[in-house]
Parts: sequence; structure tokens; C-alpha cells
Amino acid sequence: DAHLIPQYDYIFYSDGEQYVEHILRFENLHDDFDQLMELYKQNATNWTFPKPNTIRPQANKLLSPLDLTKESVNLIQRFYKKDFEMFHYEKEYKRIIRQKSKV
Repeated sequence: DAHLIPQYDYIFYSDGEQYVEHILRFENLHDDFDQLMELYKQNATNWTFPKPNTIRPQANKLLSPLDLTKESVNLIQRFYKKDFEMFHYEKEYKRIIRQKSKV
């Protein structure tokens, strides 16, 4: 299932060389996309992105990282280790683990 493949595998060759020139982050998609269009002098006014979970607003209430067990968070972190490292999500992971430790 392609949904389970680490993002790292879509962006880097097996030797670690990056072959994707521009990486857009979902959490900054609008701004990143606008900057990309500006870089290539493209008109971005024809592009629209739905806001996260506006199609299914109830999805906002279904699950968050804090709903996961500490073991699940650790499993995800191990499986997607390169993603966490290469895309600098370590801080988010550490924040979740700290909050889980308080529970």
C-alpha cells in the first residue's frame, strides 16, 4: 500500500541523494505552493486547496496524536525514522512523548 511508504522513499535515492527539488509540507501547503508558483512565475490564482478536514469536519474530532498510546507513537517513530529526521519532525515527536508521559 503506497500510503504506508515513508515519504523519504519518494524524495531520496537509496544512496541518500535527494532527487526531488521542491518539498511542500502539508502543514504549510498553501504558502509553500504559492512560493513555488512565484519561483516559476506561474499564476496560482486558479489553484484552490480545501482547508484541512473541511470536507469532513467531524474528522477533526476523531483522532489526534495524543490519542495514540506511547507504544504506538514509538512504533510510528521507528518505522518512519528517516522521515522524522529528514523533515525535522523530531520536535513534534518529542512533544507528543512528553505529553504522553504526563498522562
